[in-house]
Formats: sequence, structure tokens, C-alpha cells
Amino acid sequence: MPLLHESSEDKKFDTRMVERNVTRGVVPAADVDKFLKNLPDDAEGAEWVNLDVIAASDDIRRVPTNGSPEAEAILMDLANDHEEARGAH
Repeated sequence: MPLLHESSEDKKFDTRMVERNVTRGVVPAADVDKFLKNLPDDAEGAEWVNLDVIAASDDIRRVPTNGSPEAEAILMDLANDHEEARGAH
């Protein structure tokens, strides 16, 4: 179990906190820039989607996923959520 100090150190560059941390002087802006420049480029592992195709689809389960099991699972979850929401009305 991490100590509180270790947990707060891990959150210094958290996207939800970084602006606040720079404003309050917790983290210098130069450190944020250095951190961002050293992030790995994960573009090769990215799943690209076309929101226009998804929005135009009458059934989200028929949106092409390029065979990605992760994308298929996400679309099925969205379809199920949509059906549950429609059934609640």
C-alpha cells in the first residue's frame, strides 16, 4: 500500500490536477513541459474511430471495429446502455 506522500507525488502531473498545481506553485510549468515531452507515443496501439459513422448508425452494433475485440466490447456496452435507457422511459 503506497504512502500518502507517494500517492500525492504520482498525482502531480495528473491531467485533472496539473493546471491547479502549476497555479498554486506545486509544480513548475517547466517540469510539466518536460513531463509531457517525455511521454511515450502510443499512436501505434491506438484504436481509430470515426464519430460520424457511429453517429449516423441506426444500430451501433453494426459499426465497423476492424476486428478489434476491445472496440467490439465497448460498442456492445454502449448499445446495451442505450437499450436500457430507452426501456426506462
